[in-house]
Parts: sequence; structure tokens; C-alpha cells
Amino acid sequence: MTGKQFAQHLEQYSQYMLQKGDPRGAQILNQLWEILLSALEQLHDVLGHTGWDSENFTRLLRLLLSQYDVGTIPPVLDAVMAGPVSAMRCQQAKHLYVLGAKEGNLPGYAGSIGVLTDQERTALRDLGVPLTGGAIEGLQAEFAEIYGVFCGAEETVTLTCSDAQPSFLYKRLSEMAGGETECKPVLGGAMMRSDSAGALLAAWNQAEEAKKLGVLDAYLSTKEKTSYSMGNIQPENVAGLYGKRLQLSASQVDQHSLCRMAYFLKYGLRAKERKEATVDPAEFGTYVHAVLEETARDVMAAGGFHQVDLKTTLSIAMKHSEDYTKAHFSQLTSGRMEYLFRRNMEELEMVVQELWQELHEAAYEPHAFELNFAFDGDMPPISVQGKTMSAALRGFVDRVDLWRRGESSYYRVVDYKTGKKDFDYCDILNGVGLQMLLYLFALEDAGGEILGNTRVGAGIQYFPARAPFVSTDGSMTQEEAQQLRRKEWKRPGLLLEDTDSIAAMDPSPDLQLLHCGKDKNGNLTGDIASRQQLGKLKQYVMGLLENMVDSISAGDTLANPYTRGTSFNACTFCPYGNICHKECVEDRRNYKAVKASQFWEQIEKEVADHG
Repeated sequence: MTGKQFAQHLEQYSQYMLQKGDPRGAQILNQLWEILLSALEQLHDVLGHTGWDSENFTRLLRLLLSQYDVGTIPPVLDAVMAGPVSAMRCQQAKHLYVLGAKEGNLPGYAGSIGVLTDQERTALRDLGVPLTGGAIEGLQAEFAEIYGVFCGAEETVTLTCSDAQPSFLYKRLSEMAGGETECKPVLGGAMMRSDSAGALLAAWNQAEEAKKLGVLDAYLSTKEKTSYSMGNIQPENVAGLYGKRLQLSASQVDQHSLCRMAYFLKYGLRAKERKEATVDPAEFGTYVHAVLEETARDVMAAGGFHQVDLKTTLSIAMKHSEDYTKAHFSQLTSGRMEYLFRRNMEELEMVVQELWQELHEAAYEPHAFELNFAFDGDMPPISVQGKTMSAALRGFVDRVDLWRRGESSYYRVVDYKTGKKDFDYCDILNGVGLQMLLYLFALEDAGGEILGNTRVGAGIQYFPARAPFVSTDGSMTQEEAQQLRRKEWKRPGLLLEDTDSIAAMDPSPDLQLLHCGKDKNGNLTGDIASRQQLGKLKQYVMGLLENMVDSISAGDTLANPYTRGTSFNACTFCPYGNICHKECVEDRRNYKAVKASQFWEQIEKEVADHG
């Protein structure tokens, strides 16, 4: 059927509906047809003659159609119509109710939209520049719509506002009417049931109000229920949820350390939050990881960073960037996406240049990429033996670097981080962020085939795969900006206290790239550890994993969120807050920052007490 035939068919069907006495259905049909035509015209104006596959075009068309509203004639004369002010239009009605008349909603000022501010628009109009739009015009248009709707009320106008700040319109009409009247809920009736009112007041801890409204029993019942906990899972159910042997990952270890209930809900029950369908920003992090890995791999195959120059390295990186973009983002063709990729490629170029600069100067060289810890991987999974259950921890290492000194092979574990990441002593003490240390210790135990028999763990390091912002009071050259940026481009981590190994990572006298330095006597300071300290840290970390396995096997699902003052709260973005009543959680662990000296004292004590 052609487009013309389809239009004729719809017109005939609309006439048929009118003849059958269904004018409302005919009106809806005609409105939908007009909306469809308008949407297709918009798509043509924006997309032009670009080619799209059916799946992506359908998704885009659905998104566009979802932005339209359809207004219909009420099926009967005596009906209640509800909707935003803009959809009500000017029409007569006996009673008008306006709900939620709080500040910012009626009228709704959304701020200046566009490049120019309201003040800049006013200044340009005063200079004779013709401009349309702006927040002020939108506000005036909304006042006109409000006025038209209110003029249609014949007998009563009722505005309601919660405890929030009432809107200008609410206060103005209240003054004209001689004051406001409190609207109390009709308990047990159509407006609000007593148990619902008690639950709401319990959430606000308003016991006195509950008593006044006669819903104290419902209030107390709700408060009692918020103290309920799931209790422990029975052993037979633990095996049903997790299997006879736990299959862990680094993110699971972190989640259990942050909150046991959240771990149970996410990895035991596999409860998933509802997410908005959108382009995940983390995809750009995956893009950077993939390009850095392939670039370093190709450079090492071509002779290494000491042999391959910067220009060639950048050329290799740009090729992998283009290949990745074509493979994963070929359908996302828009001006905004092109800008984002252009911006990210500029940042990627700076990151690759920094990576080349470091490895060109350092004695350490990349030795392994995406090292897989799994039963069928490069390394076996990390085994953890609890009291009643064992576990296998799987995962990947972004990069392992190697430096040979005599018969010994020194290795460091490197992780690319597009976000902000620091080595945090408090987190490690409480089982958060153990991933890199686990891989370091696992390579020490079973990395003979990859690193040799005389291997020495030189530490862990996070490489910031993002360009730090630099600020200046005046102008600066590109070289000056790069030097200033390098000073900000520190690599967080924990390194072996070995002067030669540190120099092999960063030969600069001031150790510009590392989170360590030298005192006036030439002794190393900062985030460093001796071999004895790393050995005790290994015992402590493995003990944390064993305790975790024992907690899971015992069926412990207690909510115990991890908190760091005002800087971090595990409940802030947790999707399971409504289940555990996060406002009422009693077993909340609140910690402060820990200094390096305090950290090693605590490790020493724990290992001495518990082995």
C-alpha cells in the first residue's frame, strides 16, 4: 500500500466512524495521522537522505512520537478532565482544582534555555537586535494560559499545596480569598486510607500529627515494620542461590564490603533496578580501555616504546580508535555524537602521548594485556577457602609490566581508570577496592609461567586514562600546558619500597609521576611498602575474603552500609533503599580517613591477633 492509498484508507475509515456515531474515535484517528505526518517531516528535516536500518529508525521514531500529546473530547458531558495547564485550554467548568501549586510549578520557571541568558537577551533587544524566545516570553505565555483556564471556572477554584513553598499564584489567590483553609485527609474514604496516612507520617517521624489525625496505630505499625530484617538464609537455600562454590568477581567483593544486603539482593536474588534506556557514559571508558590495550600491544610487537616513536604510536592509536568507533557507534550519527567523539579523540591523543612518554622513559615494559583469571583463562581463578564453602574469584588485569634486574623479574599491576581513583587506606581496611592487590598476590603465588620463577611484586598502580584539567591566570603555550598537566598526572597506587625499582618506573629525580617521594636523606616516602608489609597485607586481604565467604555461606543479609562521613555513602545511589528502609538502618558503618602509619599498625595488629 502506497502512502497516498494509506491516507485515503484512513479518510474512509474516519468517515465510517462518523456515520457509526463515533465522532471521538474519528477525531483521535485524525489527530494521530497529523502527528505521524508531522513527526515524519521532522525526521526528514533532521536526517535528510542518510541511511538508517529499520531497528534504529523505528527506535528513533518511537522516541519522537512519545513527545507528542493527544487531547480528546470527553465521551460524556458530565466528566472530569485532568491534565497540565497547557492542555486544558479556555473552557467553562463548574469547579476547577489545581493540585501541587508549589513554587516552581505554577508558573514553572525552568531557567534560561539556550546559549544566551535572559539578561543578555534583554540587552540585545535594547540594542535593536530582533530575538524570539527566552524564559521571560515562556513565563508570559504560561501566565496567559493560566489566566485562560481560571477564567473558565464558574463556581469554585481550589488550589492545593503541600508543605513545600507555595507558588506566587497560590499566595496571590489566598490573599484575594481572605486566607487559606487547611485540607485534612478523609481517613478511610476515597482521599486517603488510615494505613496510608500512618505510613506517610511514619516516614516523616510525625508521631504527634498521627495522634491528632487518629492514625497512631497505623503509624506505630509502620515504624515497627521498618525495624524488620530478612534474617539469615538457611544453608540449603544458600547453595541454591550461589551454588556449592561461590563464583566471585572484584565488583562482588566491593559490593559485599559496602553492604551485605545489597550484595544478597543483587547477586543472590538478582533483583535488577529499572533503568532508563540511554547511552551509557561508561561506554566511553570501555572505548579508551580498548584503544590503549590494542595500541600498547601493537607498539610492543613493533619493538617496544623505546623503539617506536610518538608519531607512530599516535597513528596506531587513532587507527584503533576509528576501528572501535565504526564497530560500536556507526549507527549513532548526530551532530552531538560527532562532537563527543571529536572531543574524546582529542583527550585520547593526550592520554596516549602521556602513556608513550612514561613507557619510553621507564625501564618497566608492558608484558601482558587483559590477563584473564578464570578456569579457562591465562591464570587460574583466585581460590578462597571458607569454613563451610569455597569460592573462585575471576577477573581481568588491564596490564602487567615487567623489569628484569639480574635473575629477578619485578612486575607491577596496572589498571586504566577513566574516572577518579586513589589508593585509599580506609577502603582497603574494610574490604573495598581489593581488586589490584588480589591480582598482585595471585601472580606472586601462581604466575611462574607468565613472569618466571624469580618474580617480585613491585606494587599496583592506577593509570589515569583521562587528561587532567589545568588552570592558569594568563596565556600559556602548548608545551607549558603539557608540563603543568604532567605534574597533575600522578599515578596512585602502592609500590614496593625499593629505590632501584622506583627509579625503573620513573627516572626523574623528583619522581613526578608517582605517589611517593624522597626525604632530605634520600629515603623513600609516600605510598610504599616493604616486602614484609606486603606479606602481612596479603594475609589480611585473604582473611577478609575468607570472612566474606563465611558471611555469605551463613546466609547473612543484614544491611550494614559503608559510609565515609559526608564524602561517601553506599546508600546514596543504591537501588534497594526502599527494601531495607535505609533511613532506619542501625548497623551503619561510618569511617574516617586513615593515614598510612595507622593503616600498617592496624594490619600488624590484625595479623598478629588472627593470623
